[in-house]
Amino acid sequence: MARLLVSVRDADEAQAALTGGAGLIDVKEPARGPLGRADFATWMAVRAVVPTSIPLSFALGELPEFESRLAEASKLSIEPWPSVTYLKLGLSEAGPGWRERWRKARAEIQGLAPAAAWVAVVYTDWQAARAPDPPAILAELAGIPECKGCLFDTWDKSRPAVYHADLCLLAELYLGGRFVAAAGGLALGSLNRAADLDPDIIAVRGAACHHGRRTRSIDPDRVAALAREAGGLRGSFSPR
Repeated sequence: MARLLVSVRDADEAQAALTGGAGLIDVKEPARGPLGRADFATWMAVRAVVPTSIPLSFALGELPEFESRLAEASKLSIEPWPSVTYLKLGLSEAGPGWRERWRKARAEIQGLAPAAAWVAVVYTDWQAARAPDPPAILAELAGIPECKGCLFDTWDKSRPAVYHADLCLLAELYLGGRFVAAAGGLALGSLNRAADLDPDIIAVRGAACHHGRRTRSIDPDRVAALAREAGGLRGSFSPR
């Protein structure tokens, strides 16, 4: 069955998500974009409350943003990053040469979080995000052993993701042996919109918040309902 990932913005939200039965915790700051990077102190605080048996992921923002903050990343290297299972970096506005630049970004982080695996991010609204198209990212992912899965998400959070037949076929062709995570406007009562992807992970933020609004705090009752619904979808995810 599919497992539920909940994106949280602080330690209190992480505890609420765990209380509701989230199977994975992701740390991001929604005010900074779809993959907004949280502050280092937030990473540390969330790590302190999430059991090591629960996979933990950190969102690192978009590639151009990461490149502009290399100096800051170097400062962070003075302190070891907290233990993390997965890292993800978006490719919005990546522009020419994104493959090599993405490789360099992953290498830059390797020394800070050597045990972490990577999750590739495919924006289903890639045109609006000005990101590489899904076939290009999936083809590149096929040759990256440190990428253990792929997240299908939306850049524009005002519109739900559309998992069309071609996208599902591409996932089947390129993602053998890797997990599939579905996100992007999935709501309580309609998670089966992603069923054609056969997702191993259902990833949510807004749907898990009070009143279904991503700027509100995490609601454990909504998390519990989402976890039950996600459990009804097919999936074969197991933490690495």
